[in-house]
Amino acid sequence: MLSNAGEEEIAIVRHDGIDGLFDAMTVSYEVGVAKPDAEIYRICAARLGVEPSECLLVDDLVANLDAARRLHMRTLHYPRFGHPPDGLTALLAAATR
Repeated sequence: MLSNAGEEEIAIVRHDGIDGLFDAMTVSYEVGVAKPDAEIYRICAARLGVEPSECLLVDDLVANLDAARRLHMRTLHYPRFGHPPDGLTALLAAATR
C-alpha cells in the first residue's frame, strides 16, 4: 500500500486490519515524501524487495500514475471509487495464468 493519506485515515486502516491485506505499507507522512515524488515509489518498491518495474500502481490521480510510469512501473487508472478500472479484469486474468 502506498498512500498520501493522513495520520487519522491510516489509523483507521490499521485499526480495521486493512493493512494486513498488503505485504508492505508506505505512507507519505511517515517517510517524509509524498506522491508524485519519485522517491516515495522507490521506498515502496524497496520495502517490497522488488524493482519499481515489478510494481503496479493503482491510483485515481493521473499525475501519480505519470510519475510511476517514469520509473517503469505498470499503472492502472482508478478514477471512480466503487467502479472497477478499465483493464483490471484482464490484468488479474494474466496474473493468475
